Amino acid sequence: MLRPLNRCDACNYTWYPQGENRSRRCPGCGSEAVQCSWLPLAAPIIGGGLFLMLLACGGVFALINQADSEPPAPVAKAPPVVERPLVDRDPPTRISPQLPMNPGAAIPPGPAPIPPGRPEPIKKVNTPSLPPTPPIPKPEPPVPVVVKLSPADFLAPHPHPPRPNRPPLGFASGWDQCGPIQARVVGAKIMHPTLVNKANQHTLAPEPMLVVWVETQSLSKGRTVRRWQNPLGSYAQLKDTESAKIEAATLPADTWVGGQIQGAQPLTPGAAGVVDVLAFEIPSTSSRDLWLKLDGANVSERNMFLIKIPYDVWSKR
Repeated sequence: MLRPLNRCDACNYTWYPQGENRSRRCPGCGSEAVQCSWLPLAAPIIGGGLFLMLLACGGVFALINQADSEPPAPVAKAPPVVERPLVDRDPPTRISPQLPMNPGAAIPPGPAPIPPGRPEPIKKVNTPSLPPTPPIPKPEPPVPVVVKLSPADFLAPHPHPPRPNRPPLGFASGWDQCGPIQARVVGAKIMHPTLVNKANQHTLAPEPMLVVWVETQSLSKGRTVRRWQNPLGSYAQLKDTESAKIEAATLPADTWVGGQIQGAQPLTPGAAGVVDVLAFEIPSTSSRDLWLKLDGANVSERNMFLIKIPYDVWSKR
């Protein structure tokens, strides 16, 4: 009689018992943790059943495929076509493309031949000529309107006063010395300078003039300088190479050129010089180099300062 398989949980030893289906102790280690399993006995039975089922299914599929794979009934073939030769018939004749299809029809005549000769010239059509276009008159230039301006017209609105009278860059003459005082020209230009009146209003001069900037320095202490041009007495003279005197510019009443010295200005040794602004009339077109003569009495000296202003400096506008 077949017994179930016994297995020890302690040492995993397996055996088939002889007396009972389950042994009480493991013959290997003597443990009582013994388990029995019917799987070794049921496996052949289950496997055989599955094998029989597969055989049955295979037979069913074979019968179905055999029924579907029967060959179709043969189709009757058509009898072969036998070509028979033509009897008592003439072969077709070829029709020439140059002959008409109808033998009784006449060939239409072609165009008449062109006789040799010179072709007739093409007659030109006389088109009327257009009349010449009259010249367009040139527009007359507009007449300029001359408006006389007054110093009040050059008042700049507040708070935008005119530009101060500053010397242009790029020129400075050599120093001319009288005692401890030395002077030089640091700029000359023809322009509309800024004018100042007693109400401290700034306006532009209505007419251009020659503006000269003079710098004065002292090598000793306690010396001062005043305006080189003033209504009481002028200490500056300007002449050209022909010794023609160039007069001081005429300014409106109670006005002076912006930047001119006001009162006595101290000359500090070693410091920057004091710059004064002078205004003259525009020299003539024949004038070239100019000579500025400054009276030393304005700085408590006896001699004169003589400074040259080149033509290419003051003539720039």
